[in-house]
Amino acid sequence: MSDDEDELDERGTKTNRYISRRPAWRSDVMQCLLEAVDQVADPKTTSKYTARVAGPVKDEPPPVATTLKNRARRWMVSEEWLATESNKEYDVPPRIAGSGKAWGDAEDPEALEEKKRKMKEEKEDVKRKKVRLSDVGEKTKKKGKAKTGGGTQVERASETPGAEDSDAAIDPELRGGRG
Repeated sequence: MSDDEDELDERGTKTNRYISRRPAWRSDVMQCLLEAVDQVADPKTTSKYTARVAGPVKDEPPPVATTLKNRARRWMVSEEWLATESNKEYDVPPRIAGSGKAWGDAEDPEALEEKKRKMKEEKEDVKRKKVRLSDVGEKTKKKGKAKTGGGTQVERASETPGAEDSDAAIDPELRGGRG
């Protein structure tokens, strides 16, 4: 969402100016930086220039961002705004990242994100290995089971090829004199 909105006159028509609304969470340091940038003349002038005028402050939290590059850094957020009880819930990593070594932090947020990414990959690798090992264990258990024959003794004996009776298979005389 843009911080600029179209300015409308009393009749509701556009005035060809933008109303620039500062978010309440923005720090004075960040605001001064943006104002300094605005003071510099644009080297690529366009035929249509849209003037911006300051409007009322927007009371909204820092946006949630899935990537680090889109998060507000701690130096960009007003400490007074964060100290307010109703705004403490927004002091979370998806909204605000650390400022980094240049601002006195122990580590840069990029290094911390890289560590988290590597840790997550290692956990996924361990999980995949566990799944593979449990699959192998299941296969060996299945292979190790012996099939037990069902049915009566007579049924099992008749399944033996070439023998109608187990005693006849041992002693040829019991087969009716065949030999």
